[in-house]
Amino acid sequence: MIALTARLNERDEQIMALQEELEAFDRYQRQLEDALDNKTAELFSLRKEVALRSSSDKHMQGNGSSSNSLVALGATEVERMASMTLSTTPSMPVAPSSLAPLCLLPCC
Repeated sequence: MIALTARLNERDEQIMALQEELEAFDRYQRQLEDALDNKTAELFSLRKEVALRSSSDKHMQGNGSSSNSLVALGATEVERMASMTLSTTPSMPVAPSSLAPLCLLPCC
């Protein structure tokens, strides 16, 4: 009876540890989703700005003047994004090696 109780306690501890790990993965996934949402919003705003500048450039070129503001915008954005660091990416709360057994993606 004592051995059975010990085994049950051990299983309970394992279950609790797995639940904590699952909660950590859920928190990390929420952080990634938030970061993705922020990047998507930024992408949409940049595309809108490029479209607005492109239409104004076409209008200006129709009047005989030439403008390279669209090219300048592209260079500026490339420089800005290159200067960004990975510090905006949330850090993973668990070791990457523990991800392998739980990954269900075909690429892994």
